[in-house]
Amino acid sequence: MGDYDSDEEDMIAFAAIAAAVTTSHYYINHISKDPCRDLNLNGKEYIAELVNGNLVRMYENLSMNKHVLQKLYDILRTKCSLQDARGVDVDEQVAMFLYAIRHEEHNKIVQKRYQTSKEIASRHFNTILDVVISLVPKFLQPAKPDTLNEILNNLRFFF
Repeated sequence: MGDYDSDEEDMIAFAAIAAAVTTSHYYINHISKDPCRDLNLNGKEYIAELVNGNLVRMYENLSMNKHVLQKLYDILRTKCSLQDARGVDVDEQVAMFLYAIRHEEHNKIVQKRYQTSKEIASRHFNTILDVVISLVPKFLQPAKPDTLNEILNNLRFFF
């Protein structure tokens, strides 16, 4: 009779431990989570949060590391004379463009994320697209006749 009580107590203890682990797992994953994406931020604040925050999150949203993004801003300002527009600086214009192409998002999603109108989102997307297209001859060049076959046949150097 003593073994039966011991087995029953072991089962009760095991059930209690399983319930405690399950409850703590649920609490950690569903109740005590910090918000990851706060739509209360306007476009400039959102970009600042991305650039100054988690590097993985920045890459997931803009497909660039911080130093590459800063270099892109510099190139667009210096080589293309891109300037801040009314209420929308170059950083925000570029971020809207990168966000849209990274996620293959429609204008409506970009409007919501950056809290802007359809016309403004569309205008800045087209402005950045035109500027990026104008940079193609400066940064991408067709293969020269004396280019090695190993380079021509390697997809890393595709053009």
